[in-house]
Amino acid sequence: MKSTATRHAAALVSFWLLGATAFAQHGHPLVGSWSGEWVPPGGEPQRVLVVLEYENDTVSGSIYFGTRRVPIRRALLEPDSWAVRLEASENRNDDGVVDYLIEGRIENLGSTTERTITGSLVRNGERGDFRVVMN
Repeated sequence: MKSTATRHAAALVSFWLLGATAFAQHGHPLVGSWSGEWVPPGGEPQRVLVVLEYENDTVSGSIYFGTRRVPIRRALLEPDSWAVRLEASENRNDDGVVDYLIEGRIENLGSTTERTITGSLVRNGERGDFRVVMN
């Protein structure tokens, strides 16, 4: 039969290990859904949702403007500076091809509730402010 001290020590180690894993980062820092807004030049803020996935060493996903889904064709992350670059295109029958470029930086990387990407979104050459928060 184990002593009380041994059981307490085992329980303490178990709680410590569980606590450590609760604060550990899981997966790629871009993976997840990010919601926020971008402000087109001279326009009103518009809601945007970015959903990113990571598989086979590749980041992929989509940008949602309301109900419009725009697939990301290229995603880059510079881990030294946490710079992010997302390139997307959509073919709109009325406007032809519309290109999007998001350039920003991950901020508050260690936070699970306040991690953001802040920078700019360029739509067909027009640059506006961009900020999303990880959901």
